[in-house]
Amino acid sequence: MNMYNASEVLKSAVTLSILSTPSKLGLWSSLTGSPVDMVRELSPELLKTQEIIAAKYSPAADRASEMIISRCREKNVKIITLWDDIYPELLKEIHNPPLVLYVIGELPQGRMISLVGTRNSDIKSEEITGKISIRAASAGYTIVSGMALGIDRSAHLGALNVNGSTVAVLPGGVDVVYPYKNSDLYKMICRSGNCCIISEYPPGIGTGQKWTFAKRNRIISGLSEAVIVVQAPLKSGAMITAKYAIEQNRDLYVCPGNAFDEKYTGCNELIRQGAAIFSDMSDLLGEEDGALLQGEFTPSAKRESRISEKQLILNLEKDENQVLPEFKTTVEIKINEELKNGVIDIDDFIRRNNFSADEVNQAIITLEIEGFISRRGNRLFKLSM
Repeated sequence: MNMYNASEVLKSAVTLSILSTPSKLGLWSSLTGSPVDMVRELSPELLKTQEIIAAKYSPAADRASEMIISRCREKNVKIITLWDDIYPELLKEIHNPPLVLYVIGELPQGRMISLVGTRNSDIKSEEITGKISIRAASAGYTIVSGMALGIDRSAHLGALNVNGSTVAVLPGGVDVVYPYKNSDLYKMICRSGNCCIISEYPPGIGTGQKWTFAKRNRIISGLSEAVIVVQAPLKSGAMITAKYAIEQNRDLYVCPGNAFDEKYTGCNELIRQGAAIFSDMSDLLGEEDGALLQGEFTPSAKRESRISEKQLILNLEKDENQVLPEFKTTVEIKINEELKNGVIDIDDFIRRNNFSADEVNQAIITLEIEGFISRRGNRLFKLSM
């Protein structure tokens, strides 16, 4: 492959990744060679673009790849190919790995775990997700999830809480925010220096096809050495991720739930099938990080924390002496006061208090990252402290 320049290799890799019938062409059986040679060996009639990509770019794969590379340069989107040294090693091991990854941000190179679950999560499960994410991220793990609402959102926020690394895998182009309600989370991940958004689809590709979600889920598990399912009904994307984890020989952990709670039917079924019950961080981290599990650690030894060490430990280890976080703005103080009386409707809160939408949104993001509140749709809930 040294005989070809970098631009030839890149263009050929992108071309192979967008072909309409890659598996039928047997591409994954000969990935040790140069992508340039592989493209040259294909007859012209086979160089056709996938329909979903052709609609945005070009039916001709050669032309489409040129357009995609140009678009990525315009949008500052990195392209990592299977032939690059920085392509994740674990992902290379899976059946039919993505030939190309599109990345916004910096792809972490350390150990990764996935946290997944239902979009319709309850407050307790979101709280559990956040705590697992905080502990794992503080121990140096990158948290991988799908940036959906519910459990996924809590997983990403937990890592951001301690300035840890998180990777959001999207079902469409990396520049297409999905779901749109997570626009704030998308921006936070993009702006963080040790996090990224990734997809196997080029910029501009939407998320209208259900099968793109299933394909996305194989990447979530494929990147990770372990997958933790926090809360999932039988029919959910998290169950698809769990299936891939088993196929990819990843460690699979499940948080058990009430036997009569439909939101946990998937978790309970996975346990019946032999999945390990996740009951303590030592299940994942082991004795090596035992000091962390007891709260005997300094976040700055791993990464510079966004909140104080004292507050981080309070978030992880609840006890009778806990204190509430320090509220720094008038909006944060008011949100705290009104949450004492129950759930807050965001629109009603803005009208009652004459705050601007921007002020309220910024306060919500801050309190959510610090693990004080949970946002579900247009409502705010207080998490136990």
